[in-house]
Amino acid sequence: MRPANRRTSRSLWWSFPTLGLAATLLVVPQAHARKAKSPPRGLSASCKIHVINGLNVPGKFPASLRHLKRRLGAQPFKVFLSFKLLRVASMKLATGRIARTKLVGPYRLEGQLLSKVLAAPKKRRLRFELALYRRRTRYKAAKRMLKTTLVLDRGGTFFFVGPPHKGGKLVIGISCK
Repeated sequence: MRPANRRTSRSLWWSFPTLGLAATLLVVPQAHARKAKSPPRGLSASCKIHVINGLNVPGKFPASLRHLKRRLGAQPFKVFLSFKLLRVASMKLATGRIARTKLVGPYRLEGQLLSKVLAAPKKRRLRFELALYRRRTRYKAAKRMLKTTLVLDRGGTFFFVGPPHKGGKLVIGISCK
């Protein structure tokens, strides 16, 4: 009888670690999967978009752009002899959502907030993606003209020169808070 008892105790002894290992293998990946599937924190930022027409015709600097005069008077914008504010649009950027806004003519801007960048305590930076599109018109097919990812300080302004528009070029200034 003793050999039978030893066999039973050995088989039970081997089964507990096996069951423990199997339970660990089943539980750990599920817990890890739950962490990976959790959505990122809901970051958001509101952006103001200044749509400006940079012209090669001399003229006075508009009073509506006075707060941007220093930036627009420097390179690479010195090639323009005058500016005209066409529109001020707003866009609410958030993680996981694409925001769209109409600029002027057939152009629209899409943006999505990607993340918050860790920086010095006083500087809070945002990383987001922008895309400039030209809508389909009677004579031209729809086209993506620009797609970029950039990092911007909250409250900072980013400018880029866009496509031609009414005898000049579109200058788009984006400021996010």
